[in-house]
Amino acid sequence: GPDQTAILFEDQDYTWGQVNAAVNRTARMFQEIGVGKGDVVALLMDNRPEFLFAVTALNRLGAAGALINTNIGGSALAHAIQIAGPSLLLVGQEHLEKAASVLAEIEGLSENRVRVQAEPGVDAPAGPFEIIDERVAAQSGEAIQDIETGRNTDHFGYIYTSGTTGLPKAAVISNLRILMPGGAMGRGVLALTPDDVVYITTPLYHSVGMFIGWGTTLATGATLAL
Repeated sequence: GPDQTAILFEDQDYTWGQVNAAVNRTARMFQEIGVGKGDVVALLMDNRPEFLFAVTALNRLGAAGALINTNIGGSALAHAIQIAGPSLLLVGQEHLEKAASVLAEIEGLSENRVRVQAEPGVDAPAGPFEIIDERVAAQSGEAIQDIETGRNTDHFGYIYTSGTTGLPKAAVISNLRILMPGGAMGRGVLALTPDDVVYITTPLYHSVGMFIGWGTTLATGATLAL
């Protein structure tokens, strides 16, 4: 139910009701800056609840998140962002310097198409990039009414190969592809209930973190500990 705990992270905890409101606020923020159905937003961010809010908000709008490996830099990072064809880059403040250094190499992604998720407890970065935190907080947490219902075949996002045999390649993840492992692992293998906690130590840009972490908790109502 909405009062069950959904996410635990450091000293924060969110109920499913609070997660739903946070996803709606994030979706409204994306809408306000021009993201809509069929668009791609590249996400370069360490594990935190806002990563899940962003990728789920994009899904709610019919957009897709390109989940960028936070360990790459330079030309590999520029390539990973470029091949997804994003209209926007949402970058955690902790990776902003690295992202800014390759921005000139990415066609079609100018400074005004970059947004920053602040890093808690760290001074806000100087520079030309808008920090989204206040814009998100100002939005309504109510559901958006005028959006199409998603389909199983819609793109949930892109998860990348590790790049061990060349540059990283983006694999298309459909809605069905994230929900099926979530249901199979969460219900069939792990037999999770809303009283269980799934502790994820892997990055959320990785299929294990996203499928076995977020996917199983979405399918079962269990709690995700990041």
